[in-house]
Amino acid sequence: EHKLSDFRGTKVMLCFYRFAYCPYCAYAISQIAGNYKKLAWATKLKIVLVFRTNHSFLKQGLFNDDALIPRLVDRDCYPFIALADATGDVGRTYQVESKGLGGSVADSVPNVPMLFGLYGVCNLISTTMMRELYNFPSTPLMLPSELLIDENGVLIDVLRAEKASETMNVGRISRFLLMGEAENRASRVRNTEFPNKRGFDFSKANRRATQ
Repeated sequence: EHKLSDFRGTKVMLCFYRFAYCPYCAYAISQIAGNYKKLAWATKLKIVLVFRTNHSFLKQGLFNDDALIPRLVDRDCYPFIALADATGDVGRTYQVESKGLGGSVADSVPNVPMLFGLYGVCNLISTTMMRELYNFPSTPLMLPSELLIDENGVLIDVLRAEKASETMNVGRISRFLLMGEAENRASRVRNTEFPNKRGFDFSKANRRATQ
């Protein structure tokens, strides 16, 4: 179980992704992991991923042989904490958005060749993925959200993706990490509909972490 306040004193990238077997999410995580290894500033950053699934499917998505994340990321070198948000309570608290079925399908079609190239036709869909989608049928409609939170627990920057394949670019993260406290105060998000979530308690929704 984790609280956001557990990371006080550390910069945090809080990411909300769809289900554990989501091909777009696996690709986004591989990009984060790759940049984490390559860039020295990444040691200043704690990465927390929240998936709209349960603990069982999350563990399978991180470690099973038929999962997509291990195909792109070294399973022994995850630079992040992964959490399950089975009820969606945490996502709703942070105003994670969704898209209609028609729009989601339209966005996905152009990316099919890229996904086949990454995972192969036979590896893209597994029985575990189908079971996860059966249990969480609304997850393919979710849109990623990525939040940058400073050492004091204040939200500095946020990406509300318009497509499932959209993620925050590394330059944006780098600028956040290089900013001092005074610059962070000047740049913090001012949005009365998105209150500062200092000390938000993930355990209220019975979250469990797997690393």
